[in-house]
Amino acid sequence: IEDILASLMDLSGRFVEYQSCGVFAFDDEGCLEALSLRGAPGLAERLAAQREDGILDWVLRERRPVVIEDMATIEQCDVAERSTVVVPLIVRGKQVGIYALYCARAKDEFTAGEIDLLGVLASQAAIAIENSRLYTDLEAAHTQLQDSQHQVLLSAKFAAIGELAGGVAHEVNNPLQIILSRVQLMTLQNKGEAKVVKGLQLIEHNVKRISRIIRALLGFAGHNAQ
Repeated sequence: IEDILASLMDLSGRFVEYQSCGVFAFDDEGCLEALSLRGAPGLAERLAAQREDGILDWVLRERRPVVIEDMATIEQCDVAERSTVVVPLIVRGKQVGIYALYCARAKDEFTAGEIDLLGVLASQAAIAIENSRLYTDLEAAHTQLQDSQHQVLLSAKFAAIGELAGGVAHEVNNPLQIILSRVQLMTLQNKGEAKVVKGLQLIEHNVKRISRIIRALLGFAGHNAQ
């Protein structure tokens, strides 16, 4: 968008000399927001004053470029007359903003060809700006879609891992319970053999440890299956 606006101002300056110019867009509340400004300051304030006086709204209703005299310069004899050229930015019948140029020229000094050419440039710029915004929105939607697809793939992977972990846990847990019961039985049968009992208790301890790990794995599987 910045490149489009710069080109619009550069081309305008080739045939209409201006002291300042700017492109303004309407925000959600209908207020003018400066997208790009060039030249001497004060253009935004002039437009705000013209809107308060109802002049700018009249221009927008006209839906065509209009030259507005700077009354402050007309009333001063020793100051050259100045004017503001206001060009509505319209895309598919919708007004999206304005293009304004503050020039050191009287209203009558502008030719119809100059005003028409400014209108054509502004119209092309408005379309380009809208297309750029649409492209930006499309890129954002595409990025969001990619993120969503990535999340879906991650969810599918976690679900598969959970299912695999659950299957493995069940297959391992059954033999462990058999081993544990046999070890406990052998412990009872060999109470008099301290060395044997100690070895069996070590086996029982580690089997129970494996069983706890299996239960944790089952919990992980159940969590990722949700």
